[in-house]
Order: sequence, then structure tokens, then C-alpha cells
Amino acid sequence: MRNILAKIKDKQPYINLEIKEGDPTSRTKLGMVAQAKLEVEALKRDYRDAVLRSMVILVATGPRALSAKDILVTEFGMNDGSPSTLTKKISSKIDTSLYLNKTMHNSAIDVASNIMDGLAKEMDIWSYPAFYYDSRKHNIHLNSEEDLQTILEDILLESVGGEVFAIHAGNNIYSSLLDASFEGPVVPVVMVVREEKAAKLIADLNKVTRNVFHINTDPKKKIGDFSITSKKLDNESLEKILTQIKQSLT
Repeated sequence: MRNILAKIKDKQPYINLEIKEGDPTSRTKLGMVAQAKLEVEALKRDYRDAVLRSMVILVATGPRALSAKDILVTEFGMNDGSPSTLTKKISSKIDTSLYLNKTMHNSAIDVASNIMDGLAKEMDIWSYPAFYYDSRKHNIHLNSEEDLQTILEDILLESVGGEVFAIHAGNNIYSSLLDASFEGPVVPVVMVVREEKAAKLIADLNKVTRNVFHINTDPKKKIGDFSITSKKLDNESLEKILTQIKQSLT
């Protein structure tokens, strides 16, 4: 990331070229400015891709996963890349008359798919597997927008693949990191997912970054890479896990 930031900095003098009226070299300078802008946009995409590769993703499951996520974000500066951050964007654009107090049906999925097409282009995803509506699994009565988000999460994970959640997280994060001239080496991200979906999500995330860790917050279970079995979930218990993860990366 450092090299990319340096290249972007090198292009700034060309982007900021002063072009005065009547300057005989104005056409040449305009061309230089346009070329520099194109190169910077390409470098920004390279930076975004570097952010993706630098992600360390903690997948939290269990009854205290949301609490763990809140602590990791507010106290340890992690980035929330949970699938819900994407499904909320989709569901917020769907008229409630299509699904609220109704059984899930194809028309709502079609609208969601069209919205996802637009969001995918924002993420530079130009081709991806189509939404697949399985009436046996998704034929569920929806009482709230959260119910819709749960089904959308399942469809995205099963049809498109969990990689899309990492790409979405990277797309949300990279601009602020770029503005801060962040050089790495790691970009910490936390995702909350239902336990039964964790294995699929983790397998897909591993296609994007090697550094994916499963944190189980259910004190009655010992699963995943780390389990918080104590009754108390606090900064200290999570800090211990983060320290172990940091040591494993060195």
C-alpha cells in the first residue's frame, strides 16, 4: 500500500497543474491533467484491492456475537463488515408493500436482484452468479425488514458467495483509509453471522484473504478458532484473542 500511496502522491502535481487562459501549452497540460486523473483512479482501485488482501477478518457467532462486534468496533477500532451492512442497503430500497406481512416470493427477489446489480457495479463487480430463489428454503412469512435481510443474507451467501461481503467491506473502508494515507500492514474487520452459516462464509472469505478467524461467543460450546467460554464478555476477553491473532500473524 505504501508504494501505491507514493505513486498517487507523485501524480498530484500534474492534477494540480495551473492552466492560464491564453497559455500556448494549455492543450498539452489539459492532456497531462486528464492522464494523471485516469492513472490516479487506477491506483485507487489498486489500493482498494490491496486493502482486501490485507484484511484480517474475525467472524463472530453465538448469542453474544453482536456485543462482541460492538466492543471490537468501538474499543479496538475494527471495521464492521457484517453481511447485514450489505443486506440493509438492499432491503432499505425495497418497498415494504412487496414483502411485509407476506410470504417471500419471486417479485421481491427480482427487485432485490436489480438493486444488487447497481451495488455490484459500485464495487467493480461486473459479473456474478444470479440470485437463486429456493421456494423450499425461502418460502418464509416476513414480519419485518430484518426477516427480509436474513433471507437476503442466505441468498447472497448461497448464490453469489460470501466473498461479496469481503468485497463490500473493502469498498466501504478503503476511501477513509486512503484519505488517512494508511499503509497497513493489516486491515481489521469483524463480521457477525449465524452459527449455521459460519463454515460457508469462512470458506468463501478464505478465497479473498488467508487471515480469517472464527470467534464463538456461546459459553456452552467450544468451536471455531477461539471460544469465549466465560460468562463475562468484555474488553479483556476479546483483547486476549486479538493478542493471540496478532502473534499468529507475525
